[in-house]
Amino acid sequence: MNCTSHEAPVSLVLEQDVPVRMTWNGQRFYVVGTAHPLDAMSKARKDSAYGEVTAWRFQATTAGGESHTFDIVSPGNARWNLGAVRP
Repeated sequence: MNCTSHEAPVSLVLEQDVPVRMTWNGQRFYVVGTAHPLDAMSKARKDSAYGEVTAWRFQATTAGGESHTFDIVSPGNARWNLGAVRP
């Protein structure tokens, strides 16, 4: 599986502190399944109480069917950047 690194800003919408949709590259993506918080080593954390999460991995799909797995990272101040995209 190819992985493309990015540092582009994205608009991330959270519900109950968990990502539900994102706008990237002019397209709206809807989170499919469960978004997983990532620790500094980019491995999924196993605790159920997320607390303050600074990175997420999730699969998301557009209304037109385009689907990717995204790594999203926060540099702080409620901003989010695209870390990586997998087809």
